[in-house]
Amino acid sequence: MTAPLKVAHFAPYAPAACGLYESARDFVLADRAAGREALFVDLGMQREDGYKFNPPGTRDERRSGTIEVAAYPAAAQADVFVAHSCLPFDFLASTLQPVVFVLHGRPVDCLRPEFYRRGANAYSIHQELANHWPRVKRLVTLWPEHVPFWEPIVPPEKLAVIPAPPVDQGLYCVTGPTHEWDPGTRGRFNVLVADSWREDDPYYVVHGAMLAAREIPGLKLHIYGAEKQGPDPAKPAAPVTSGPWEFIYAHLRKLGILGEVAGRMRGFDEVLRAADVVLTHNPSCSRVVAEALSCGTPVVAAAPNPFTPFAYNGQHDAAAVAEALVACHAELQEHGRGLDGLVAEAADAFRFDTFAARMGAIYDQVLGRSAAEPAAPAALALKGAA
Repeated sequence: MTAPLKVAHFAPYAPAACGLYESARDFVLADRAAGREALFVDLGMQREDGYKFNPPGTRDERRSGTIEVAAYPAAAQADVFVAHSCLPFDFLASTLQPVVFVLHGRPVDCLRPEFYRRGANAYSIHQELANHWPRVKRLVTLWPEHVPFWEPIVPPEKLAVIPAPPVDQGLYCVTGPTHEWDPGTRGRFNVLVADSWREDDPYYVVHGAMLAAREIPGLKLHIYGAEKQGPDPAKPAAPVTSGPWEFIYAHLRKLGILGEVAGRMRGFDEVLRAADVVLTHNPSCSRVVAEALSCGTPVVAAAPNPFTPFAYNGQHDAAAVAEALVACHAELQEHGRGLDGLVAEAADAFRFDTFAARMGAIYDQVLGRSAAEPAAPAALALKGAA
């Protein structure tokens, strides 16, 4: 009997505090569901006083599965490395395995901080990995719409696309515990905004919800993930409750539509099940979009998001946001939360078996197990992979 493929995933260990970790966790669980031996190795979280590492054996236990931090010597026995962030040079120097690098970030979010000197030189680092590191065999994006923006720095033969991210649908599912909104914050129509705050924060969609509330009786707007980056990314930051956003919250209170305001949290699946709709400014399938749909919750998103019929044109157009919210509310009133199966149909895209098959094709390519390399760029060849 052939031994199962052994895959070592490397990412910062930060349950409920880092979206990249949550994505890496889903990669590990998807590999295991496909019969592969998948390990998770902690790359550490950067803090003001250096990096914080969790020792081997540290466990993230959830009802859908457990991730345990593995030691580097165990990872060195893997067949292939999946890097969700940069690997230590000394470890790479002592090993020979091929590397698959996951492009978790949006290209613009790699370029802007470097250009404005507000963060790591992520864009230049990706260019270096793609062009000057022969061991990096593939760079994988989970968003086909990002391909044109990676093409300037990633050779076409190295760029691979998987058209949807994996989601742990044992955790993010229709059945399960449901969050109870704080007294006085529950509405008849509960709208949740919960994307991470970056330079394109929820400013416009919040104002769109204000406009929609004129036509939707009982609308309440709950804002999660509303946080400034604290000094320690491993710790959930406090919600943004002061500064200029407080003026907006005050106006929402005056209108009677402000619900709960919170930062990152454990048990987010419970919040998604409690919401009537998730509202996002993101035109791509962010984790919030995929997790919400997997929980059976409809999504209103910026166009051209392909996973929801309620995609509004104009990412900075509050009136367009309001129009899409009103349309979604009307459809929910007529068809119910599942929108006659549309939500469940969209959620199928994030299944582990579908994702694991596509990753398996990439593993085979980098290990030389494929009959032949695809004639077309991997970014195109893998779009329709089963």
